[in-house]
Amino acid sequence: MGEKKPYIVSAEKISEKAYALEIYHPLIARNFKPGQFATVQASPESAWIPLQIVDTDPEKETFWVVVRAYNRPTLELIEIFAQEGMELFNVEGPNGSPFPVKNYGSVLLIGNGWGTAANYPILKALKEEGNNLTAVIIGETEEDLYCIEDYQEILSKEKVWIYTENGEK
Repeated sequence: MGEKKPYIVSAEKISEKAYALEIYHPLIARNFKPGQFATVQASPESAWIPLQIVDTDPEKETFWVVVRAYNRPTLELIEIFAQEGMELFNVEGPNGSPFPVKNYGSVLLIGNGWGTAANYPILKALKEEGNNLTAVIIGETEEDLYCIEDYQEILSKEKVWIYTENGEK
């Protein structure tokens, strides 16, 4: 009996244009390092989508990504495949070089839009190394602000600055 294919474990709509997807993939869940990404191909006809890994759960053999709908492949992934149990054609990773995590002392971590979600595992790892962290979360609008509560849980509200380009925050 072969290994299970990657599939969507959960899909949570986090804004009008974005979903947080939990994907079953044991290799990625066990081997991911902060700063790495996965490539997802929803169907044989789909384009490959590089997605930053936001978090993993090695026990459940899953990882999370944030997908923002901005082109045909991301729209297809969200509109057709972002359903619990939906099998994905191919998922590869972890890809890319990990972020060099060490104690740098004081660190200012800046994330814009979905990049804030991509920085989340780096934030966690830098905190574990004893760094004094401050984070800036920027979005075009309030809808484009991701992971605020997650950042504040690790750092505190005073250490997380939030801005929007349109002046909402």
